[in-house]
Amino acid sequence: MPQSSISATDLAAQIESHSAPLILDTRSRYEYDKGHVPGAVFFPFWKSFFADKQILQRCQQGPVIVYCQHGPRATLAGFALRQSGCQAVIELSGHMSGWERQNLPISRPDADSVASNNQNAE
Repeated sequence: MPQSSISATDLAAQIESHSAPLILDTRSRYEYDKGHVPGAVFFPFWKSFFADKQILQRCQQGPVIVYCQHGPRATLAGFALRQSGCQAVIELSGHMSGWERQNLPISRPDADSVASNNQNAE
């Protein structure tokens, strides 16, 4: 049975070692811009219901990790991606809210940087 979820700490370790697969942030642009998992690609959940050739090619070559803030949008995106032929769709356990609770690094496109959650809790 294929892996269906990955812990935040396991994904953080993969990102740190430059071995993470494609990561899709299925939230809104506003949420993504406020902060996202380092290396995540902005891919709002509704786009998963339309054929995005670039994303489909990448997820057919290997696993893809999806997440949203709490879970529902990532679950919908995962379903649509599987229906489009992506075999290894993996959800981030705890999603972005869990990532933040664990104070893992967050990227922000405006600064194009990665910062500790603690430094940005203003």
